[in-house]
Amino acid sequence: MTIYFYTLQRKVCRKIADILEDNHHTCCIYIDPDEFYNAILNMKTYPDLLLLDYLSFNHDTFNIYRYMQEAGALIPLIFYNDPFPVNRVMRVLHWQMMLNIYYSNDKTIDMHLYIPVFNQIAYALESEQVKPYVSLLQPPKQYPESNATFEKDMLLKKIGRDARMFENFLPESLFRIFKIFYAHSVSPLRIDQLQKLLAKEGVKITKQSVYSTICRLRKHLNALFPSQIHIIRIKGGYRLIISDE
Repeated sequence: MTIYFYTLQRKVCRKIADILEDNHHTCCIYIDPDEFYNAILNMKTYPDLLLLDYLSFNHDTFNIYRYMQEAGALIPLIFYNDPFPVNRVMRVLHWQMMLNIYYSNDKTIDMHLYIPVFNQIAYALESEQVKPYVSLLQPPKQYPESNATFEKDMLLKKIGRDARMFENFLPESLFRIFKIFYAHSVSPLRIDQLQKLLAKEGVKITKQSVYSTICRLRKHLNALFPSQIHIIRIKGGYRLIISDE
């Protein structure tokens, strides 16, 4: 059987083609739409099957089956990465259904000849060397986060246990005042209260320096945890707010 691919995933389809060629099929892969359509519409002998990439078409505005019928090129075609089928068996049944819908009136097409090749394509798609790379056949993998992001997420999950876990993320001078805000997070702290609490930590600081330190702490927290941790100014002073989301 002669099979023509049109795809956005040339390397993936090359793997599928290798498996089909091992089963004595002839495969040809196109990645340029104009080249593909010109080849199809100008050839004297059509291929037996067109294997198309679902992502290559806007299915809301373009029906490739109708287009090929109007162009007078009635060639059996399927989408190898159609997102509807959920497993190999359903995928083969789905492809058979599509052929029956669009080609049942064409007596020159023997539907039974396509079942073996459909099974071979489906097996190829389920293989470890192909499936992880085929668009639309599996749920998307979670995008890998950096170690730093992972550490911050773990930190937030344990946030109610110990403020010392923030020590690795903040400069020493900012961590001191953060500990104070953390310990008194149920109510706002005035600047003079912060001065006294810092003095107990052995840090003597002016009011202006407290304002400056709060400003720097806000910037650090916003960079590290932009939607979870805030220091807000309310009547009576400043307060640390920690969100669970």
